[in-house]
Order: sequence, then C-alpha cells, then structure tokens
Amino acid sequence: MVNELNADGKKTDVAINNVHVGYVVFRVVDESNREGFLAENRYVQEFIHLLPETFGVIDKIYIKECEQGKGFGTQIMNQVLETFKGKVNIIHLLPHPISEVKKQMDGMQFHLARLRLVDFYKRFGFLLDDTRYVDLKNLKVAHLRPMFLTLSDEGRE
Repeated sequence: MVNELNADGKKTDVAINNVHVGYVVFRVVDESNREGFLAENRYVQEFIHLLPETFGVIDKIYIKECEQGKGFGTQIMNQVLETFKGKVNIIHLLPHPISEVKKQMDGMQFHLARLRLVDFYKRFGFLLDDTRYVDLKNLKVAHLRPMFLTLSDEGRE
C-alpha cells in the first residue's frame, strides 16, 4: 500500500507497507502555476504551445538503490497515474536517471540507465518522440527528449 501522494510539485516521501522506499515529485500545470513551471523548466518552451491548458508533469520518481527491483516503482507509478485521472488528459516527463548520492556516471552508464527508464515508462503507455506534442527537429537539447502519455483525447486543445 502506497501512502497518499501530493500532486503539488513538492517532494513527497513514499512509504510502501510502512517502509520508506524513495520519493516522488509530480504536479498539475495549469494557468495558476504555468509561468513558474516554465521559468523552472525552460526546455518546455519548445513545445508548450502544443500542450493543452492543463497537463500533468512527473518531475521525479526516486527509488532507493536497496529497494530497486522490488516493484515499488510500478506501484508508485500506478498511484501517480491514478492521482492524475480526471484532472489532466496529457502527462509529460523526462526520462532522466537520478541518484540520491552524487555518483558519476560515464556516458555509457547514463545512456543505459536512461534506456531502462524509457522502457519502464513505455510499459505504462508513455511515448518517446510523440510528434503530437514535440517537433524533434526543433529540440535544442537532444538528450532532453520528453515522453508523453495521453489519458484521453477529449482534452486535446
């Protein structure tokens, strides 16, 4: 059982069955916080005009190294998606490996970690290079390739 999660863009520690396994940061972006979100995430300016007025963002999901491979990431992701239901139609994220301890990853380690994340998010229906929301030719930072999940096509504006 995952504890209650906050969709306010602030770090929420995650406990599953009373064991602290990591944290999550996600939010609903709408007119009330859109400018602040853009200021913090300049890369989004390249495609924000293709997104609806309100959309979801998964900033971070972190699972402690000792808790990885136990299905906690899947449980957290299911809870996050459940929290977004009825609030947004599109969810955006960047598949970017993070570490609680500052570890240096060489280029190959980073690339492999990123590929594992892309595969993980694809299991939930996220698409990399979804041309409905991003023009790949115009991405200024190539490694910041966003993924998108469409919960429904109704809210597409």
